Amino acid sequence: MSPSLILNYVVTDAIQKVAESFECKPVEGMLSHMLKKHVIDGEKAIIQNPTEAQRKEHERCEFEVHEVYAIDVLVSTGEGKGRELDTRTTVYKKKDIVYQLKMKASRQFLSDVDKRFGLMPFTLRLCDDEKKAKMGVMECVKHELMQPFTVLYDREEKDLVDEELKTLLATSASRKAAKKKKKKAGKLMAENAQMDQGED
Repeated sequence: MSPSLILNYVVTDAIQKVAESFECKPVEGMLSHMLKKHVIDGEKAIIQNPTEAQRKEHERCEFEVHEVYAIDVLVSTGEGKGRELDTRTTVYKKKDIVYQLKMKASRQFLSDVDKRFGLMPFTLRLCDDEKKAKMGVMECVKHELMQPFTVLYDREEKDLVDEELKTLLATSASRKAAKKKKKKAGKLMAENAQMDQGED
């Protein structure tokens, strides 16, 4: 092996070490794929936090000059075991599979997705008729013509206790709302300062 080439598992282990140094865990089994033109999940991939079975099954490969990868590093303060709850995804990707769908709405949806997005991910909100798209996507997923990008959850572990930080996180990104809250916060600080002086 050329010294300039790196095995994908070197990156897997490095991600694991960095996450552990922050007392976190990478989400189990997540993949970072090699990219090609119009393809976001090429054959080479980096796996993070693999189980023993995944480590045996996942193919080892070397990176080569001019290869491009989308590095998806998902880290959890919990156990790193993502699980689906009731949240429905709206992001999908068409798979390169042929199957004759029964429903007209499903066939129309698949045809529109093929023309507009090809094999790239898309959200149902971008479809002309979102209601019909939600109907059509169900049959496509059932027959594995569409890959859903599922919403994953982990066990809740750490909670923010600092009241000042909680207030900061609750502030709006809107400039008008931020100005109002800034005024209010300034007023509160001034009142607190006066109370402190009164106590002295």
